[in-house]
Order: sequence, then structure tokens, then C-alpha cells
Amino acid sequence: MASTSKPLNVFRDLLLRGPADASAQLRQALIDHATAPWRHAPEREERVHLPAVEGKPMAFERNASPGYESAGLVLFPRPDGLEVTNIVPLERSELSRRAYNTILEDFAEQIARPAANSTGFVVELSGSTEQIEDKLSLSAFEALTRFSALANKSTGASHPYDRQRWFDFVIQAHAERSELDSDFLERWLIESEDWPQDQASDLAIEYERSRALLARFEETA
Repeated sequence: MASTSKPLNVFRDLLLRGPADASAQLRQALIDHATAPWRHAPEREERVHLPAVEGKPMAFERNASPGYESAGLVLFPRPDGLEVTNIVPLERSELSRRAYNTILEDFAEQIARPAANSTGFVVELSGSTEQIEDKLSLSAFEALTRFSALANKSTGASHPYDRQRWFDFVIQAHAERSELDSDFLERWLIESEDWPQDQASDLAIEYERSRALLARFEETA
């Protein structure tokens, strides 16, 4: 599908995939490569442990340095390796997407890749941008862009014709089990389509509720 919408910055994901029988070696290799400004933070691992998740998490911390904020990073086990599930600031209330990705990329280069190379694992690092076309079929994407192009952005989907086009999009997205979530939809409406924030937020909320209603209808029909 041809890309036509504005790419949006997103939080990157990092996975380490490899042989299950080498997981212990991978964990030790990660610890061995955690040199300054990184360090292994075992005291954080008990605080982030989830009883429902099999296996022990790993935690690391990075000291602040030019271009980097101080932060804690957590990996949780997967059947095929480990996954970074969160990065939290140690001094601020939250990290921007750019700061989050900068720290994740540094962890990948300084710790994850060297540890993976020595233990038979591979590092998978997702992209830093996504487009809404990646989350929708061509039919759903065309329905959404048709609605956005023709709707009155000051009134949202209140006009009968606009509402019909909006319903067409929501039904199509639900029918194909689209992975598009309300947060990304809201950002796309604002950043790519220049919708007012209030109207974009209302549409995102309505989208989420409509998807939930359609799913419940199918369960009880």
C-alpha cells in the first residue's frame, strides 16, 4: 500500500530472541556488559515482579549524561527470550518519546547487541515512526480518510452524512480486527489531519466505545 499519511513518532520496542536453553547465558551476558553509565539493578527486580508472568524480570539503570536522562529499564521474559517492557525516568515525572527511544537505542548498542552476539540471540528493534496505513486495510484507510476529508472539523461526526461515513470506517475497522487503537487515532487526527484536539479526543473515545460495543454485540448475538 502506498504511504500517504504523516509518519508519527512512537515508542520503540526491543526484543531479544534466541534459544530457550541459552536464556541463563543471555542474562549473565547482559549483566557482564552493563558498564558505566549503565548498571545492573537487581534491587529493582523484586519491585517490578509480576506473579502472572513466568520467569524473573531484569532491571538496569542508566546515569544521566549529555543527551541522556537518568532512567530505569526493565525486561520481562518471553518464551523465546526477553523484551523491554518499560523505561522510567529516575528524576523526571515522564520521558518524552525521543528521550525514551534514545535510552533504548543506547541500551541496544551498549548492552543488548554485544550480549546477544555472544549467546546466539538476535536483537529486534522496532522503528521509531509508524503510519496509520500500517494498522488498517486499504478499505478502512480509505473510509477514514474519506471521513476526515469531508467532515466539518469543528463539529466532528455530528452531521448525518459525516456520521454515516464515520460509522462506515468504524464498522470496517472492527470487521477486519484492526490493531488501530484510540490513542494513535487521536494523534493521527491532530498531527496528520489538523483536527482540533477536543474533536479528535471525542472521536477517539467514540471509536474505542464503538469497537467495544460491536465486540460485545458479537459475543451475545
